[in-house]
Amino acid sequence: MRTKPIGSRCKLYYDTNNDVKTGDYVVSSGGSGYLVQDARHSKTKPQRFNLTCLRCDPVDIPDGSFIHPLHWHKRSRKETNQQNV
Repeated sequence: MRTKPIGSRCKLYYDTNNDVKTGDYVVSSGGSGYLVQDARHSKTKPQRFNLTCLRCDPVDIPDGSFIHPLHWHKRSRKETNQQNV
């Protein structure tokens, strides 16, 4: 996976039972920080948020900000049926 540079915009899916709002931060276990610029509920999964974020350095997150932890999971893809001939 590529790491986007600080200041770049990205989109994330985030599964949580908590409410995620614009202005909140998401921080991954690997040390990447993201400022939430837009948060909306998924139409198909009520616990999933579609986030538009701005990548930031976690040390620049202001004290008192609401921070959501992010745990990356490998995306499962359907395997194609391929036969060896």
